[in-house]
Amino acid sequence: MNRKNAKVSMNRQCLESPFFGVRKDKVKWPTFRKGYMTDENVAMIKKYATGKGRSIIFLDGQYETKLNRYVRKDPMERAIFFEFMVKEKGVKGAIFMYCWLGNFHNGSIVHFSYQFPQMNCWLDAGKQDANAFFERNAFKVYRDIAYMLYGSHDAIKDKEVKTFIENGNKLC
Repeated sequence: MNRKNAKVSMNRQCLESPFFGVRKDKVKWPTFRKGYMTDENVAMIKKYATGKGRSIIFLDGQYETKLNRYVRKDPMERAIFFEFMVKEKGVKGAIFMYCWLGNFHNGSIVHFSYQFPQMNCWLDAGKQDANAFFERNAFKVYRDIAYMLYGSHDAIKDKEVKTFIENGNKLC
């Protein structure tokens, strides 16, 4: 096992990531508190995700969350899922990222994952910075979604999200 601290939960290890390292043991994307999906901003996200050459999949529906039980709200909330092709100038090839965004009583939660065979292909081909490539591009999508949910950088209501984006912008 390659853990840095055997006494700490695996999901609470500090990350060496340039984006997440500043978050110490908070190894998740900051929750978009008070950033709810609406028909208007979902339409913007859909246009962004399915723009030319980006994605052929966009699902808009509902999911059941247990997070709402703590505040006695309906467990059914809106969720979207899309794949998103990430690539950069000077890098031959792309990786498809899977993005899931779901409302809950306090805002929205987001998750990103890469297409496993594609990432393995990059690693097997000697592209050792494939994870950094993915993380950098996932951050950009996170930031763009935040701007669409809140309206702009200045309209972000959650200090943790704003700080994360400001720190990440310095790395991009």
